[in-house]
Amino acid sequence: MGKTITLFHTDTKSDPLISTIIRELKTIIESNEYHLHTINVSTLSIKPCQGCFHCWIKTPGSCIHKDDGNTIAHQYITSDTVIFLSRISFGGYSSQLKCAIDRLIPLILPFFRKYHDETHHKKRYQTYPNLISIGLLKDHDDQKEQLFKRLLERNALNFTPPKFAECIITEKETEYQQRLKQTIQKGTVVV
Repeated sequence: MGKTITLFHTDTKSDPLISTIIRELKTIIESNEYHLHTINVSTLSIKPCQGCFHCWIKTPGSCIHKDDGNTIAHQYITSDTVIFLSRISFGGYSSQLKCAIDRLIPLILPFFRKYHDETHHKKRYQTYPNLISIGLLKDHDDQKEQLFKRLLERNALNFTPPKFAECIITEKETEYQQRLKQTIQKGTVVV
C-alpha cells in the first residue's frame, strides 16, 4: 500500500459540509492510490491536556492519560500527511479538534532550539508528517481567515512538517473541488 494520509475531523452528523468535504478528499486522495485514514475526534474519549509536562519528564513521548489522545499522537506521527478539518471557531479549530491537537505535545521535546530566528521546542523524531488544515466558515470573514492561516503557520513552526498548506471554504461556495486538490498538492506529494 502507498502512503498514509490521516484526516482528523469533527462531527459529521450535524454538519453536512464536513461530510461533503470528506467525500471530496477521499476521491482526490484515493484516486492517486494513497490510503486515507479518517478519525472523527468527536467520537473519541480525549481528556484535555493538563499542562503537567509528564509527557516530557515522567513518561517521555506519551501522555499520562490513557485515553484516545495517545492514539491521536501515534496516528499523527506515523502518517505521511495529516489533514485537520473543522469549522473555524474564533479563528482556530473547533474545541474538539483543538483538544486533540493539544495532546500532540508529547511529539516534541522540552528542550529549546533556535528556529527561524525564534525559540521553539526541539523535535523528538527525525521526521514529521506534512500538515494541511482545512477550515470551514459560514461566510467570508477576513479576520477569522487570517487568524486561521496564522495558526497553521505557527503549528508548522512547532511541528516542522516538510510541507504545509491551508484551505478555507465557505458554505456558499459550490466550486471548491479544484482548490481542495491544489491544497492537497501543495501540502503533500499526492496529486
